[in-house]
Amino acid sequence: MMNRILMVFSIFLSVFVVQAQQSVRLSVSPAGMTPGVGDTFHIIIDIQNVSGQPSEPASVPGCKVLFMRQRKVSTISRVVNGVSSTITEVSYALTLRAEKAGSFTFGPISVGGVRSNILHYKISDVSSSQSSSNQQSAAQGSNGPVLTNPGGSDLFLKATVSDSSPYEQQGVVYTVKLYTTYSSIFDWISTTAPSFGNCTYESSDDVSHSLTRETYNGKSYYTAVIARYIIYPTQAGVAKIKGNSYTGSVGRTMEYSDPYFGFMSKMVPTQVDAKPNDIELSVRPLPGSDKYEDINGVGQFKVGAELVSKNFKTHQAAVVRYTVSGTGNMSFVSLPDLSEKFPSELKFLKSEDSVKKQVGASSVSGSITFDCTFIPQKEGDFEIPALKFNFFDPEKGTWYTVTTQSFHIKVGEGASTHSADASLKFIDKLQPVGKLDKTHKLIISKLSYWLWFIIPVVLLVAVLFIYHKRLSLLSDTELLRLKQANSLAKKRLRAAYLCMKRKDTAHFYDEMLHSLWGYLSDKLGIPTSDLTRDNVSMELQSAGVSATVINDTIALIDECEFAKYASASGSDMDKIYSSGCHVINALESEIGKNHSK
Repeated sequence: MMNRILMVFSIFLSVFVVQAQQSVRLSVSPAGMTPGVGDTFHIIIDIQNVSGQPSEPASVPGCKVLFMRQRKVSTISRVVNGVSSTITEVSYALTLRAEKAGSFTFGPISVGGVRSNILHYKISDVSSSQSSSNQQSAAQGSNGPVLTNPGGSDLFLKATVSDSSPYEQQGVVYTVKLYTTYSSIFDWISTTAPSFGNCTYESSDDVSHSLTRETYNGKSYYTAVIARYIIYPTQAGVAKIKGNSYTGSVGRTMEYSDPYFGFMSKMVPTQVDAKPNDIELSVRPLPGSDKYEDINGVGQFKVGAELVSKNFKTHQAAVVRYTVSGTGNMSFVSLPDLSEKFPSELKFLKSEDSVKKQVGASSVSGSITFDCTFIPQKEGDFEIPALKFNFFDPEKGTWYTVTTQSFHIKVGEGASTHSADASLKFIDKLQPVGKLDKTHKLIISKLSYWLWFIIPVVLLVAVLFIYHKRLSLLSDTELLRLKQANSLAKKRLRAAYLCMKRKDTAHFYDEMLHSLWGYLSDKLGIPTSDLTRDNVSMELQSAGVSATVINDTIALIDECEFAKYASASGSDMDKIYSSGCHVINALESEIGKNHSK
C-alpha cells in the first residue's frame, strides 16, 4: 500500500515539475536600460515549453511598435529523478520606439494558454545619447559604472552618378550607398521619395542584400547599396537631384568601467537619420540634332519591319509591324510620322505600341513593337516605303540612321461599297396625297409635333447644366483632388495585387508604398517628396481622423518599408495587401465624413 502511495506521489510530482517548466516571461533589453523619448529598445518575450507564438501587439503604452522578430530557438534534454524531459525555449524581440515619458506597464500576454508576467518599465524625457554625455561627466569616485566610449561609430549615405555631364536622354546610373561602422543594423527605411528634377527614371532592383567591407578615405566601413535608379535628363542645362531621407535603428556599442568587473561593454539600440548628398548634372544638348528632321531615340538600337497581313483588299484593314530593340531610354523611342510617309492610296489609320523592357544595374534594355494599321483605298500595286530611324549613341557620340526595308503589295477588290459619285434619280412629278376634308387637323395642332422641339430644348438645358457643374468641379482643384484620390489609390493597389499573384515580392512592396504615399499626397494636398510620418500624423489629426486609423496607417507604412529590405513570404503579402485596403477605406471614410461637414 505504501509503495502505491509513493508511486502516485512521484507521478504527481513529475507532472508538476513538467508543468512548472511552462512559462512566458517579459523583460526589457538591454537589461537595466531606461530608454528616453526617441530611443529604440526591445521587449524580450522568452517562451519555455509552450506550443504557440505571440501575436504582435497593436500598441504598447508610451511607445510606437516597429516590428517583432524571432531571436532564437533552443532545445535541451535532461533527466531529473529518473524522469526524462525536454525543454524548448523560444525568444522573440519586440522592437519599440519610446514616444512618451513616464512609468508604464505592459502585459500580461497569453501564449498557448500560458500567461506572462506584468512588465514594469520607465521612459525618461532624455534620450540615451544625451544621458551618455551626462554619465561621462559623472564623478570618477561613483560606485556605478562610468561610460568611457559613448559611440565611436558613425553612419552616412553617399550618392553617386555614373556620368555628371551626360547628353539629353542618356541613361545615368544614380546610386545611394550606405557606409557604417555600427556593429548591428536592426531596420532601415526611407521616409521620403527622391526628387530627380527634370529627369525621368527607372527603378533598378540591383541593390545589396548583405553588408560588405570597404575602405573609404582610409577608414574601414560596412557598406550596402540601398537604392539604384537609371535616370534620363529630358532637357539640356542643370538637372538637380535631391536625395531622400532615411531612418533606422542601429546597435551602438558602449564601454563602461565597473568597480568590480573592470571594463565591459553593452549594446544600446539607437535611432539614426541620414540623407545622401544632392547632385547636379550638367546636361549637354545632342550635337548636330538640327541636321535631322526626326530624332527617334538615344541609345543603341536595331530596327526591323515585317508585314503582318498577307492578303490585301480594298477597304479592309492591314498591318505592318516595326520593331525597335536595344539599350537606351525606351520611353523616348518613336517612329517618324507615318501619315506623311504612306501613299494616299494606302490610308494610314493608327499606330499601337507594345513595350517590353528590363531594368539592369547600369541600363534599360528591351524592345518596342509598333503595329501600324492602314486601309487600301484602290486596287493595284503599291509600295510601303522604307522608314529612316535616326538615333544618337551617347557612348560613341555618333548619330546613326537605320533604314527599314520597303514592301510591294498587290491590292485586290474588297467588299462592294457605294461610291460617293453614284447617280441620283430625281422624280419631277408630284404624287397624289388624297383629298382633304373638313375634319382634317393641321399637324402643328398635335402634341407629337411640338415634342420634336420641346425634347431637344430640354436635353440642351440638361447638357448645359451638367457642363456647368463639371466646370465648377474642375475649377475647385481641392474637391477634384479629393474625389480622385480614392480611385487613383485603387488603381495603384491593383498593381500591388498583380505583383502578389505573381509572387513578385520585390515589386509588391514598392507598389504598396506607392499606393499609400500617393493616396496620402492626393488626400492631404502635400507633394510626395515632402511627406514624412510626422506631418502625415499631424495632417490626419487636423482632418479629424481617429488615432486608431492614424496608428494603423503609420504602422502599415513601416511594415512595408521594413519588408522591402527583408525576406517576406506570400502570406505576408496577403496580410499587408488586406491591411492596405482596410487602411485606405478607413481613411476615405473618415476624411470624407469630416470634409463634408
